[in-house]
This record gives sequence, C-alpha cells and structure tokens, in this order.
Amino acid sequence: MVHQALFKKELQQNRIKLLLSLLLLGAGAVALPLLFGRTWPVFSWTLDFSREAYDLYIWNRWTAGVMLYVSLFSALLFGAGAISGERAAGTEIVLLSKPLSRREIYTSKVAAGLLLLLLGVLGSTLLLYLASWYRGYLLDPKSLFTAAAITWMGAVLVYLAVLIFSVLFSSPVKAGAAAALFILALSLPAYFEATESYSLLYYMKAVPYWQEGQTPLVPLGFFLVAGGLLYETGVILYDR
Repeated sequence: MVHQALFKKELQQNRIKLLLSLLLLGAGAVALPLLFGRTWPVFSWTLDFSREAYDLYIWNRWTAGVMLYVSLFSALLFGAGAISGERAAGTEIVLLSKPLSRREIYTSKVAAGLLLLLLGVLGSTLLLYLASWYRGYLLDPKSLFTAAAITWMGAVLVYLAVLIFSVLFSSPVKAGAAAALFILALSLPAYFEATESYSLLYYMKAVPYWQEGQTPLVPLGFFLVAGGLLYETGVILYDR
C-alpha cells in the first residue's frame, strides 16, 4: 500500500533529479528532429543525418540511444539514495517511528520512482513526437509510445534492482557505485553479437518490436514478472 504523505515527500525530494532527467531527455527530443536531413561540419569531419529513413533514425538515436541511456541514468539517480539516503541523513529512525510498516515505506518509494521515470520517458517522447511533426515528419504514435513503454518498463526493472542496493548499503555513494557496476554488467552482453539477445538493453531498445515485429507483450510481460520478483526481494531485505 502506498502512503500518500510519504509518496508526495519522495516526489518533492526528487524534483531536482527529475528536472535534470527532463532536461537531458528534452534536449535529445528536440535536437534529433532538428538534426535530421542536415549535414553539419564539425572540425575536420562531417556529421551526416540524411542517409536513413526517419523512423529508423529515431529508433537508432532515440529509443536505442538517448532515451535508453538517460533512463538508465535516471533509474540509478532516483534509486541509489532512496533508502540509504535516509540512513545517511539519520531520517530513517524518524520514518520508522511513525505508524507505517516497512512494506508501506518501501512501496511508497517504489511508486514515486516509477512515476518519476514515467514522467521523464512519456513527457520527452511526446515532445519528440511534436518536434518531429513540426519538422514535417509524421511518426506512428502507436509504435513510438509502445517502444517508450518497453523502455520505461526496463528502466523500472533497473530501478527496482538499484533500490535493493540502496537497502543493502548505508551510504548512497556505495549503493550508487554497486548499482552502477550491476548496470554495467547487465549492459556488457549487448555489445557482443553472440550474446546480444540475452541482454536487458537489447529488450529495452525494443529491438524485437521495432525490427522483428514481435508483440510488445513479450518484453512487457517479462519486465512485469521480473519486476515483481525484485520488488518482493527488496521488501523482504528491508523488512529483515
């Protein structure tokens, strides 16, 4: 169960982090449509954004690029100090002294993180769609927002994993460092052709959906089940 007051407190405390996430995503969402179809000289070489179809360009540089990596960064940013930050600041004792169960506290923090990630992904994808429309490029909204939903669910999975590190470590820095190494380990298979399809990033990029026509229910279902397991694991560890 989500405790409303704690949920609002989490949103309030993370507003600067949310602003940073929105700025990074928003910059990419506006820049990509403006860059497409143009050639930009940079020092002694040239950036050419005119050689591929627009929808492929957007998938390559937005879904599998800006949105993916900023979402991973945001999951780390929101989750690393969610529990460990309370301990480091000495506010966890005050929080636990209130008539709240540890599950309520944990669930409220999870819910806040999910909403923060959703605001970043959904808001920036809408901005990308509008910027593309302004440049005269019409994207299929169903495909675009479905791919965004897949990336968001993957980011939620990463956030839930980061939250576990925040439970295990009393320092936000240590929790963040351990979580960053975990994310790096998850990313490595994506850079090798033989193991690419076993990587979390492969599905967060929505490769099977965009390129192979796979139903989005497969990655969304996997992320939902895996997320539920990570959530329950985090609750158990926090309640021990």
